[in-house]
Amino acid sequence: MADRRPILVFLGAAVVTSAFAWLHRKRTRRSFSAPPVRRARVAVVGCGGWTQGWHLPNLANRDDVDIVALVEPSDEPGTGGCMTGRCEPMSALVERYGARRYRSLDALLDDKQDELDGILIAAPHALHCSLGLAVLRAGLHLLLEKPMTSDIKEARALFDASAAAPALAFLLNNTANWQPGCVHARSMVAAGKLGTVRAVSCVFAAPLGWLFEGEEHVGWSKPTGSMLGNGFGWGQLSHTFAWVRGRIEPARRK
Repeated sequence: MADRRPILVFLGAAVVTSAFAWLHRKRTRRSFSAPPVRRARVAVVGCGGWTQGWHLPNLANRDDVDIVALVEPSDEPGTGGCMTGRCEPMSALVERYGARRYRSLDALLDDKQDELDGILIAAPHALHCSLGLAVLRAGLHLLLEKPMTSDIKEARALFDASAAAPALAFLLNNTANWQPGCVHARSMVAAGKLGTVRAVSCVFAAPLGWLFEGEEHVGWSKPTGSMLGNGFGWGQLSHTFAWVRGRIEPARRK
């Protein structure tokens, strides 16, 4: 099991960026100097377009993170994802990032569980719950791509598992919260420049119609779990909910 006392440092990203780092401090009773910091050991599960376009480059650009492993069942990832045709094969990713490749999370945990601090999951929505639960039960920090799950019961299962392990960080990656416009809106609310916020009206639009069409994108459009439908509302409306509840509401309450 990983040390359950690490200090987690999560740096909010700018537009469409995401990165996280776990900074472990070694404490001694004999010294009052700043404790030494070592690089966080991170594995990434799911190596499609979002991971290749944002997660891996951002993690690789940090000086406090080591990308220890990449988990991806396909040799040619990205089919049916948001960057179809722009993804590199796993052989190229392994060479570029110097990480060991695994075909399943179970294989990774069997081999390197004690050598990891946390795991970033950017796999298809339907896999979020099973993968996330495995990470938390392994005693590792978890950064999970949004939406949390495609099933309410699964979301509650993840929430309960996280609550049962308070020493572990469980973070959802809502990068839209950190876009300049969102950050500015929050600062305006916090400063009282908008007066008393009684209601919030949001419009979310994006040119992603192609992402929900065709058999190759069935994961974005097929009803899943307790959902009557999938698609844009479930996958993208989570940005709006996270912004209003996570950015505007806390600022309003101050």
